[in-house]
Amino acid sequence: MKTSEHADRTEKLVGIRAEDIHKWIDGFFDFDGFEDFLRSEKLTGYDPYDHRKFRHCIEALDEAYQTFADKYTKEQIKAVFESHIKDDYNGYIPHREDFENGTFTEHYHENDGREESESILSETELSDYFKGKFYTQSKKKNKKITTGFQLRIVLPTILAIILFVSSVFTVILPVFRSNMLERKKEMIKELTAAAISVIEFNIDLEKKGTLTREEAQNKSIIEIEAMRYGDENKDYFWITDMYPRMVMHPYRTDLKGQDLSDFKDVMNKSGKYLFVEFVKIVKAQKEGYVEYLWQWKDDESRVVPKLSFVKGIPEWEWIIGTGVYINDVEDEIALLSKNITIIFSFIAGLLILILTYVIFQSRRINNDLLKADAGLIEAKDRYKALVEASNEGHILEVEGENVYSNFTLQKMLGYSGKEISSMKTVDLLVPDSKVNEEGLNHLKKLSSGKTMSGEFEAQVLTKTGEILDVVITTARIFFLKKKGHVISVRKILRKKSNDMMISYSGNQYNPGSIFATKKVKDICRKTTEEDKSDTEKISSETPVFEALEVMKNSERDNLNVIDENGKIIGIVGYYDIAMMYSGLPTGMLFEIENSENVGHVIRTLNRLPDLIKEMTAQGIRSDTLRETISKMYTAAIKLFIKISLEESGEPPVKFAFLSLGSTARQEMTMFSDQDNALIFEDTQDIDKAKKYFIRFADKVCTKLNKAGYPFCPGGIMAVNPKWCLSLTEWKDNFTEWIENATPESILEINVFFDIRCDYGEEKLVTDLQDHIKEKTEQNPAFFINFAQNCLRYREPLNLLGRIKAESKDGAKTFNIKDNLIPIVNFGRLYALKNHVTEPSTVKRLHALYEKDILKDKEYHEIVYVFNHLWHLRFYNQIISHSELKKADNELDLEQLTDIERLNLRNVLAEISNFQARISSDFLDGTM
Repeated sequence: MKTSEHADRTEKLVGIRAEDIHKWIDGFFDFDGFEDFLRSEKLTGYDPYDHRKFRHCIEALDEAYQTFADKYTKEQIKAVFESHIKDDYNGYIPHREDFENGTFTEHYHENDGREESESILSETELSDYFKGKFYTQSKKKNKKITTGFQLRIVLPTILAIILFVSSVFTVILPVFRSNMLERKKEMIKELTAAAISVIEFNIDLEKKGTLTREEAQNKSIIEIEAMRYGDENKDYFWITDMYPRMVMHPYRTDLKGQDLSDFKDVMNKSGKYLFVEFVKIVKAQKEGYVEYLWQWKDDESRVVPKLSFVKGIPEWEWIIGTGVYINDVEDEIALLSKNITIIFSFIAGLLILILTYVIFQSRRINNDLLKADAGLIEAKDRYKALVEASNEGHILEVEGENVYSNFTLQKMLGYSGKEISSMKTVDLLVPDSKVNEEGLNHLKKLSSGKTMSGEFEAQVLTKTGEILDVVITTARIFFLKKKGHVISVRKILRKKSNDMMISYSGNQYNPGSIFATKKVKDICRKTTEEDKSDTEKISSETPVFEALEVMKNSERDNLNVIDENGKIIGIVGYYDIAMMYSGLPTGMLFEIENSENVGHVIRTLNRLPDLIKEMTAQGIRSDTLRETISKMYTAAIKLFIKISLEESGEPPVKFAFLSLGSTARQEMTMFSDQDNALIFEDTQDIDKAKKYFIRFADKVCTKLNKAGYPFCPGGIMAVNPKWCLSLTEWKDNFTEWIENATPESILEINVFFDIRCDYGEEKLVTDLQDHIKEKTEQNPAFFINFAQNCLRYREPLNLLGRIKAESKDGAKTFNIKDNLIPIVNFGRLYALKNHVTEPSTVKRLHALYEKDILKDKEYHEIVYVFNHLWHLRFYNQIISHSELKKADNELDLEQLTDIERLNLRNVLAEISNFQARISSDFLDGTM
């Protein structure tokens, strides 16, 4: 579809054209003259639309919100974005990974002329096709609407309307009438109470001797007779005695003193002996209500329904009463019934028209549901030939069911196609195999939709019981509105070797590697007399991996190290061996640095969670864990940059590839995403340089994503032209940020004040940092705004000193990352003020300590708080990872012991002291 067609469609669906959003989705980011760029691009095999995978995916929606927030509502942006992407990809919204693994290819309008009338094969038809069954899809036209459709759609609708109308007249209206009567009853009861208070006052005068009974009664009659209420001031009270005889009636004076025993309601229509009924109710209940017919106020010619309330006066054996006319209730019910009838008649007519339209359109709707990507029809022959000719096994899985397997897999495992279709993919893996733990977890997540594509080593069991080592790869595919996967199985051919393999935490290491060449003497430390007692001894020449086995077998945490004369020269323990992992160049780090391809790096990094888990279990400090993860990342990105440079050719100018934020600060977890940018030398041909570096950065960021460092949701990556800039452009950005800073703007850009050069020209970074120093010195107000931003941190403890928890999924949780931010901001703010260029928070704090900005006690307290929270963060993520949950920063407080919670409260309480220091130094004018 063209941009104008997209706009036409969203105008119908959403009511806005939003052509700027459509152009943004399909545009070449913020470059002008895209056509000129296409004509100038001559690289072989280069796809000029490859960049669109960063906008044609669900991950780009957040960026769209930010870009158009000042022009459209969030709902409008979402509707336009989803409509555009679904139109380009046949109703789906791809993930960025779908472009990486080839599930989708970036669309561009010049090549989008496929026929819409062709239909895609369903998963059943595709399965039949691959099994050799001939398939032709007949086009059934002018298909009549079936009786089943009428029964399923029309009849239930009509029945629902009938039931609704019936409920209105049989339930709702009677309840409405009853409520109106209840309100009237309450009113006349309260009015009668007011009249009774007059009588009770006169009774009290009689008891005191002020008045005789006759005087008191006459006084009461005169006062009650004069009382009126109502809209026209014509509603009244009457009094009878218990005989009954009329004592007082303001409008029927002719009844005064008469016997009312035979008195019926007006015109004898209801046949009630009214005043006898009043006496009965008072004798039985002391008070009550009676409905009857009576003349309309003082108009004897008009008779209407009336409701009265009566109550006895036992001292004088009187009955006082009043009533209200209830004809207005009946009138209102009648009017409401009439209006409802009119509305329902209108709705029924409109419904008939809608149902008629639905019936006549159903055929077209059903046909539209069958339309999809016609390219599958053209590609099926080639795909089948490719699958059948492949030397890898393939399973086509749709909605958890294996619908097809190729001959290579059947031959490899010894199962027939029918047998494999009746099994689950996880059933092919060897049960209770440690090698299969990752694979089983991945396949279970895959079937539940909790993960996407992946690759892992596994062991499968053939029909004859033989165990095969394989590599399994999964990739997403789509059938109509259903999701599926192509699962590829490739045998691993291992060479025979006499090399002994040593296992550590489930990972295999060859004794010929650097890991094995380390001797105990290389990592042992000095010991005390207490350490020497009751501890096994080991030779200083013993390889580290053998010492580890000795500790495990003897259940010892430490071993005494002896020289060739048997003298104890030191001690070695789990801690020392674990520390070896964070040093250069050993273990996994050595493997990454000496890898020859991206795949080997990825497989090595896949072991990182288990390594961190083991180090955490051995009590390794959080700063060592952070350093270990950071070194792995740094080694990986340097290798990826080198490989990408070889793929891209010589860069046009010097450059530096930067890490930002937590990556630069060496404060990454096992599951951190990537934050990076690129800076290059100023050049006259800036467009040419930028085009090169964006393509280059795309390769680097894509490799990082495949290695387990996801794309930044906020788009802070070198592949984004906003953050792939020349030195002058970067300086202009920082000048703008510093000179026009507000607490709100700093919230968005503070990550850019954490900078580390991972590769390239260090001088570019130094020049930029010198510029930042110069501008901050010239703009002291910047620090005030930065401090105000830092003080936006919300106190984690309530007034009682308890941790403020949030309820999530039934658990009381506490976000650890949110409470690390104040310490990060503290270090960042004081580092900027005091010209400390080191990005690491702990190293910044140490530099401030050496400059005497932080005193000894304050320095050690803030570092302790920082490391303690990081220890909890690692612990929490490891637990989540082990339980196959999504690793996040939400700590379940109920999983902590009482001592751990108390310690956490004490730690969090210290943060307010750091905040007070910021307020004092930057906002009170004392610094």
